[in-house]
Amino acid sequence: MASFPVSDSFVLPKLFTRCVFPHRTNPGCADAARASEQWLLSGARFSDSKREEFFGLKAGQLAASCFPRAHPYRLRVCCDAVNFLFNLVHWTREFRSADLFPVADCVLDAMVDPMGYRSDKIAGIMAKDFFGAFSATSGWRCTRRFFEAMETYFDAQCLETDSRDVPGLESYIPFRRDASGCKPCFALVEYANGLDLPDEVFEDPIVRTLQEIANDIVSWSNVGVASRRVGLILNLCAWQDIVSYDMEQARGETRNMVVILMELRQMGVQEAVDHVAEQCEALVKRFEENKGLLPSFGEGLDPLVAIYIDGLQHWIAGFLNWCFETERYFGKEAPDVQIHRVVRLSRRSARSRSRRRA
Repeated sequence: MASFPVSDSFVLPKLFTRCVFPHRTNPGCADAARASEQWLLSGARFSDSKREEFFGLKAGQLAASCFPRAHPYRLRVCCDAVNFLFNLVHWTREFRSADLFPVADCVLDAMVDPMGYRSDKIAGIMAKDFFGAFSATSGWRCTRRFFEAMETYFDAQCLETDSRDVPGLESYIPFRRDASGCKPCFALVEYANGLDLPDEVFEDPIVRTLQEIANDIVSWSNVGVASRRVGLILNLCAWQDIVSYDMEQARGETRNMVVILMELRQMGVQEAVDHVAEQCEALVKRFEENKGLLPSFGEGLDPLVAIYIDGLQHWIAGFLNWCFETERYFGKEAPDVQIHRVVRLSRRSARSRSRRRA
């Protein structure tokens, strides 16, 4: 059973106030974000409380930060996709895997044939909408990569729904990388920049390493292509598990690197957070080192690959800045947390405690 936090707060590491990658916001942010919010609200049928929570999410700002160079049409599609992905998490949070499979089938079926698909399910209708717009302006390879990434995401989510135990590190490694939602978003990096790169680019080990590092920086821990040692895994952890720790511990969730370190290493929350944060800077350094190792794919492809790699950097910087724009992690205290870096831990809900006892 996971350790309960013995402190009522922790301090965010200083790395959250500085990022070596440049941060830019797409000038079309306001229009795309507003239109995307209206689109999702028209179909999602939220209660008043859910509507308020949704407006606090500010997924459009995340998309505008992660895709700063996207054409207005492509930015709008990306906003819809990011809004859809976040709300899939909300819609499926309480599901068991048996209940999640029909949702996954509905979404994936809509993506296979967005023009001909018919359904009365909200998730299917909204998947049909955004993926129809996506596939109409995306290359076939980029479209395939997004679809495959969504299959991987659903597979990981089905694993998560049936387990509330603290996972071991080796089981957490593939889960977090697949369940973070970064893989579909990396296909959006390609789409947002109008790319449709050949498979040989993504089969290159350096490109794969850069993708993994970017995923790991945002979501969980880095293990590298050459090393699979658990000791290294323990030492290389990342940002999202820090910012989401309070939200997740309040719900009694255990798939978080801070929780795992507290349980397996018997660390306090501040010690675990600091341990995670110490390695984030190493991840950023490793990203830069691997950029210098990129091979040439030919004069025609090299500038396009460079745009994609820059897009991964924009995703890292965009997510980091968005953490203090959204209310998802720190509520309305986010601006104050950004300045003072103090995160006050929420009390566990009675529902999360009863769920853990069940």
